[in-house]
Amino acid sequence: GIETAGCMDLLLVDKTGTLTHGTFVPCVLHAPDGEPYPSYAALPPHLARLTAFTILHSTSAVVSSSAGSPVPVIAGGNPTDRALLRFLPDSLLTQAARRDEGARGIDQVLFSSLHKFSAIQLAVSADDRALFRGVAGSSAGGGTPSRTSLSSESITLIKGASEVIVLSCTHCYTRAGDVVPFDAERRARLLDAVTAAAADGTRFLALAATSAAVKPHFYTSSPGSSDDNGTSDTPRYAVPSGCILVGVVGMTDTLRPEAPRAVALAQRAGIQVVMITGDRLETAAAVATKAGLLDANAMPEQPLKAHAFDPAYSTSPLLTSAQLAQLSDAELTERLPHLRVVARALPSDKSRLVRV
Repeated sequence: GIETAGCMDLLLVDKTGTLTHGTFVPCVLHAPDGEPYPSYAALPPHLARLTAFTILHSTSAVVSSSAGSPVPVIAGGNPTDRALLRFLPDSLLTQAARRDEGARGIDQVLFSSLHKFSAIQLAVSADDRALFRGVAGSSAGGGTPSRTSLSSESITLIKGASEVIVLSCTHCYTRAGDVVPFDAERRARLLDAVTAAAADGTRFLALAATSAAVKPHFYTSSPGSSDDNGTSDTPRYAVPSGCILVGVVGMTDTLRPEAPRAVALAQRAGIQVVMITGDRLETAAAVATKAGLLDANAMPEQPLKAHAFDPAYSTSPLLTSAQLAQLSDAELTERLPHLRVVARALPSDKSRLVRV
């Protein structure tokens, strides 16, 4: 009620849909070598086919097309999946809506803020297996992925947080569609490109493929303990090692024009505003700066690194969920007056912040 609001001194706000419009617009695909492509039309042919297949067959959204209409309708699913489909041209979406692509879902893992990715295992045709050449991952000797895997009748498509997927990939596709080791040089070049773009507020989603199924692992809470992130027998998933990286798609979500004024108004009223988001730290810091939650002049010149903030530094205005978990309630209480952003947040982080 209004009486409660009048006593408010701390306001936790979601980023997506509250400070921003909540409408994601795909703007770039970074190939595994870091090369940016501003549109699907700019992609090399084989990389374009890999990207289209991965997006179309890993989406939770539905594409439909009516006779005589060149504009497909995208419905259902989550905002990120709908945005990814918009990276593809309307003509391709219309074709996909009007024909059976030949791939059949066997199993899937829904996205969760706990494991930060989704996956779908597909039974595919010989042509699709040929498109995803070398999809079994690396050979025992660590060289080129084994081509004997092409006799496998399934592939697993994975998409999720770039830092989670990229670090799990041992190989990647070149612009020509060949499979090469995803070595330290390529990885560093890609991560540098993504980090630089994230510092402008772009959020990223990585796409990868593997022949391995994503298996759940179960944990059991200790007797009498409570765990906001799940209960006993809650499945946890990890990205299989040996994935092949397809690319990393960047999306923008513009700030609401009224957001900076609303934040400033709350701050003048003595209300501390803290932005909670599932985005990576660099993206979160950029949006928070534009909204007036962070002082642009006080931000470091170098791109932010999620591991660069020492939890002992009690006046830092930014925390990741992992760093938050390292703090005791007493330490969090001491740090809370300085806090402005929580990145890669879990649902349990919000309830904990309310409790302390």
